[in-house]
Amino acid sequence: MFDIAFMKYITYFIRLNRYNPHKNSPQVTKIHFMAIQRTMKKPILTLSMMTVLAWLTGCASPSPEVHAIRAVERFEGTLPCPDCRGITTELVISRDPITGASESFYMHEIRVDAPGGQRVNTSWGQWRIEHDLIDDNTRCYRLIPEIGDEQLMLIRSDGALQPMNNEGQAITDDEGKEALLKPVTPDLSISTTSSS
Repeated sequence: MFDIAFMKYITYFIRLNRYNPHKNSPQVTKIHFMAIQRTMKKPILTLSMMTVLAWLTGCASPSPEVHAIRAVERFEGTLPCPDCRGITTELVISRDPITGASESFYMHEIRVDAPGGQRVNTSWGQWRIEHDLIDDNTRCYRLIPEIGDEQLMLIRSDGALQPMNNEGQAITDDEGKEALLKPVTPDLSISTTSSS
């Protein structure tokens, strides 16, 4: 549409200049300018309206939700122990950074003041998320180590993990307090030292 109007003007301009002896006079220049305005007004107006409509359409659509995938989550805490003061536990859960699919876990446990025997235990393997049959909002990590028994960790609303026993009940210490593995957030602050 724009090209046709422009070509009409060019054809008009060539004819006018070829047969007009007064082609350099101010009156002729004014006529040319008015012809350009008339010829170009409709395409420019149409193009402007299309641009405004495209811009408004882009603003009207809702922005897509973006969910950040945490490729690695780390938890720490002290779990109860029947024959020692506690088990200092560190759990690292890895995901695929693109899809969020489960990849692996690594758990390092140290028995505090254990009377002889094995004081350090390290396990690794696969994990998956399971939902409660009664409450779909309740989710758990099922840790499936390469060697050893599976473990179930309830994902709490505050982000902490609560270990569960084989019957699905929360593990507590001798005083009845819940045993928790709390999420560890990395310190991303940059410390600055001032020199005097």
